[in-house]
Amino acid sequence: GRYGVTDENGVVVFDLPVDCSFKFRADILGSHYFSDTITVSGTAPNNVGVDAGGGRLLVTVQEEAGHPMEGVKVYLFNPFGSYLGRKGITDSSGNVSFDVSGATYRLRADYLGYRFWSEDTEVVTDTAVTLNIAHQDVRIKVKGKYGDTTEPIEDIKVYLFNASGSYVGRGLRTDQNGEAVFHVPQRAYKVRADYLGGRFWSGEFTWEDTTVDIPMAEADVTVTGAGLPREGVKVYLFSTSGSYLGVGKETDSEGKARFRVPEGTYKFRADYQGNRFWSGDQVLAAGQVNPVNISTGGGSFTLRVENADAVPFAGLKCYVFNEAGSYIGLCGSTNNDGQVSFDLSDGSYEFRVDYLGHRFWSDTVEVPASSGVVMTIDERQVSVTVSTASGPYEGAKVYLFSENGSYLGKCQATDSSGQVSFS
Repeated sequence: GRYGVTDENGVVVFDLPVDCSFKFRADILGSHYFSDTITVSGTAPNNVGVDAGGGRLLVTVQEEAGHPMEGVKVYLFNPFGSYLGRKGITDSSGNVSFDVSGATYRLRADYLGYRFWSEDTEVVTDTAVTLNIAHQDVRIKVKGKYGDTTEPIEDIKVYLFNASGSYVGRGLRTDQNGEAVFHVPQRAYKVRADYLGGRFWSGEFTWEDTTVDIPMAEADVTVTGAGLPREGVKVYLFSTSGSYLGVGKETDSEGKARFRVPEGTYKFRADYQGNRFWSGDQVLAAGQVNPVNISTGGGSFTLRVENADAVPFAGLKCYVFNEAGSYIGLCGSTNNDGQVSFDLSDGSYEFRVDYLGHRFWSDTVEVPASSGVVMTIDERQVSVTVSTASGPYEGAKVYLFSENGSYLGKCQATDSSGQVSFS
């Protein structure tokens, strides 16, 4: 019932009765090692040695001779499959070593989702063992299939899994031919291609080139406003959860933008005049054209600019902004009736009128709730008198400038009273 643990010098001490005989057993890495029998003396030192034998067990993990495998985890077992608590990682030469006592051992390398075992190896002295894991290239082709046509899908991620579905830490991007090449051992694997929010699996393969066919659908998106097609509108593809999928197209003269995407459910967003217009969730069936309609609504909107006496301003530049204050690229000049019209979609807008070096803003208006707005710019007459020491100066040219020194295009000559008047 006595036991102890050796110190850093490999020594353990027991207090035992004299003139009694004993032998000792050391348990190392699952094996038992016995001393000779000794009789305990009361006078002489009682030193007992237990020789466990063994040496350094050097393991080389390689694909084949000359092709070492670095970074592979290796575990030490006894011949009965019990793990002995020792592990290591192979170096750049594919080597890892264990200092072990004399016994028979088995080694396991864990690599790319599988376990690879060595033969049982008896260690009497320093011993080397090689664990070969043969490899082969497997070519994965990812193709979109629409009707009877297929086309490679490039620059998407392909991930490697073992047969039980565990990811093994290897992922590649397809090249311009839609291909990715994995260098793998002779075990069963499958791959997953991630494309536009969808996940597409291959079947299991063992050292066989494999194709992932992605069933494709077409979405024919038509953007209209006030019943007419909207040309040049940017349309973007989203998942149903609202994640942008990195694909955008512009509508043609018929207001159409066509997307070829994997079958599934999506939604689309059209950005027009600073506003965003969404489709509902769209279920796109493979091998056919699926119509999608987005309406920007709206219609013609009229802005009238006048003074407090309802006298119109002609020839003033008017600019259209969204509610956030961003210019949406629409502008026009008022006609003789002080009016300018814009074709606007549903949304919130503000209008800016530039007049005599200043900017005048409308309130926010809602389309289609409103089809027009009147902006009033209050004016007053400002008289300028030019005089000299001898009195009013007739015929002097007077020019109007903004506060920053820009000439505003208005000029008058003073009358006999030396005066001019500007509105």
